[in-house]
Amino acid sequence: MKKVILVFFTTIFFIIGCSEQTEGPVGDPLETYELLTRIVEDNRSYTEHDFDGVTDLLYDYTYSDDELPEEILQSLRFSMESKFQFSKEDMIEDVELMNSTLKYKYALYEFMGGDEAFAEAKYAIIEEINQMPDDLVNRSEFIQLLLKHYDFIEDTHFHIDQYPIEEGRHGIFLSEKYQFVPDGEGNFYLLNEDGSYTSKLSAVNGDKDVETYLKPTINEEGAIVYVPGIFTDEEEEFGWQLKMQGEKETEEVVTVTLEEVPYRPQGGSLFEMKEQEGIPYLTWRTMMVRRSDPFDYFDMIDTAEVLKDEPYFILDLRSNGGGNTLVVDQWLEKLFDDPVSLSSKLIRLFSNTGYTFVQDTVDLYDSYGYVFETFDETEDFYLFDQFDYPMDPQWELEYSPLATVEDNETHIFILIDRGTASAGEYITALLKNVNNTTVIGVNSAGAVRSGNTLLMELPNTTVDLSVPVVFMYEPDLVHKEAIGIEPDLWVDPEKVEERVIKLIHSEKRHLEELIGNVE
Repeated sequence: MKKVILVFFTTIFFIIGCSEQTEGPVGDPLETYELLTRIVEDNRSYTEHDFDGVTDLLYDYTYSDDELPEEILQSLRFSMESKFQFSKEDMIEDVELMNSTLKYKYALYEFMGGDEAFAEAKYAIIEEINQMPDDLVNRSEFIQLLLKHYDFIEDTHFHIDQYPIEEGRHGIFLSEKYQFVPDGEGNFYLLNEDGSYTSKLSAVNGDKDVETYLKPTINEEGAIVYVPGIFTDEEEEFGWQLKMQGEKETEEVVTVTLEEVPYRPQGGSLFEMKEQEGIPYLTWRTMMVRRSDPFDYFDMIDTAEVLKDEPYFILDLRSNGGGNTLVVDQWLEKLFDDPVSLSSKLIRLFSNTGYTFVQDTVDLYDSYGYVFETFDETEDFYLFDQFDYPMDPQWELEYSPLATVEDNETHIFILIDRGTASAGEYITALLKNVNNTTVIGVNSAGAVRSGNTLLMELPNTTVDLSVPVVFMYEPDLVHKEAIGIEPDLWVDPEKVEERVIKLIHSEKRHLEELIGNVE
């Protein structure tokens, strides 16, 4: 049986000379809440979009060849069996079948390059197979061959034998050794241990545009400060020179090494509503429910009713790998009494090919105890039952306008990490469309382009594929695939809970005054 798993010496020296004298901040440091408001506003950019050219991103089946016949499609159904060695002929036949199937099953087929890109990958694999010295090839070699040549598919939901074909490579590199406070006029001042600030950051690596090299964070005391940082996919050690101007015409130059913030999956309860040091705290690690769980979808939704009148609460989405986006829509509408949405097109591909694999996928989820909930009478999660088969492939496009919330009085602090994916990113993105929200942590996973994967299995090699039949075309997010949604405040996910609680307690009276909860 095959087990299926659903889815970096500080040097200081002084230069005495004729540098410009600095006598402390030009203006007073920004108050915490004003600073937070500015940071958040600079990190909100969702807009309404024109979708006139969206059909150019979709495959035109008008003059295409017929889909694979029913007999062959049935041979591609999931068997739960595993083979570990195969012949060259078996692998070549499976690669041919894989391409023919993806054309009618993969909603992002054209977006990822269409016939030309997929044919190029196919022929390259076949050529490499034919050049192999041995007649028999093991399973891992074949899988690596597929991953190598189909790496043009930038889609974290697309899996080959449980290996994501695209993985996020972006990370945040920070150093908290030197912390800076802004004065609201573009200047950043070094925060000293005694809370004073006299030295101005004048250059980083010789560049006077210092803000480019700084990231906002929450320090150990719960204060919002800026630290040297870079969000990048480059794998290297970053050693930066910080030049600071102090009093008495002095300059200080220090070298800092930035270290990447590691990702560690969060454990504990999958779903729990509690108070943490007097602060409402909702832990939400999954948007899926199993029959054995002590909660259901309606328990999730009902927490919105409890939280909507609070002055603030923490929504912990760290390591939320996703699930049912419908529960997100229900929760948000109950929380704000209005729907929230991004300007987007939800694009579904329906075909005989896709329909072949729906029941196997549903059955597999069911065998793991997962519960599907549509919140209506259809109980058709994948929506394939609305058609009669056989049928010609067709697209269904569902438009959502930009819908924001501007009158939210509850400040929501959303915690995310690199394990926040798919539906976990969906709710994060939507909450960035709501006033009085702050996203804290590191970048999310970047699983934002696709959804609703259906399983299939290559018949000769038993290599399984998870293939999305939904294209989630959100122009503000589509370029974030494998990059992720960036937080407002960059904080190590292992430290974020403690620090955001300190931040809330330091600003508690201000937060409560905003909705008149202080007498």
